Amino acid sequence: MSNFTDTYEMTSKMTEDGIDFLFMSEGKRDVVKIIRYSYVMYYQERDVYNLAFGDYYSRSRSFSDNIVTDNGDPYSVYHTVLATIPYFFQTFEDAMLMVRGSDSTQEFQKNCHITCIKKCSFDTCRKAHRRITIYRNYVNKHFNSLNKDYAFLGSSTSFENQLLTEDYVTDKKYLTILLKKRKFII
Repeated sequence: MSNFTDTYEMTSKMTEDGIDFLFMSEGKRDVVKIIRYSYVMYYQERDVYNLAFGDYYSRSRSFSDNIVTDNGDPYSVYHTVLATIPYFFQTFEDAMLMVRGSDSTQEFQKNCHITCIKKCSFDTCRKAHRRITIYRNYVNKHFNSLNKDYAFLGSSTSFENQLLTEDYVTDKKYLTILLKKRKFII
């Protein structure tokens, strides 16, 4: 996940509960982006960190992961996000990484339904799950090579804030992907 040539230059900063990466998306306008890895839970005897990504607002030191910037540089941005994963595991080598889409929450679908011009039903929101689908498609396409370095779990559902996971199966529609670095004995 680190062999991309079209990534942006980043800065990183350790935080109280993880690590942040900042970079400038250059396109129609310059937009500061943040990739935030933050601790969320303990699961299967590992600390789990969530990967969040969005536009960063330096004045308020906040970010939004619900905005579609459409800055004309989707591959450079996406490859920059993916390129941070090996750095994350260098810092938190025994951790597990969780990837979810901010558009997969009930809150997103409820808010979308209120303003939806497509008049989707609540159960079939066409804007839901687009972000996790991008990550899932990448994992599916590169699973054989990624699986050499990372072990993957998938979750299609959760119950009372508990993840229900299984070994990752390509082409299955997971709402959450978890990965951990494989350990190699020399």
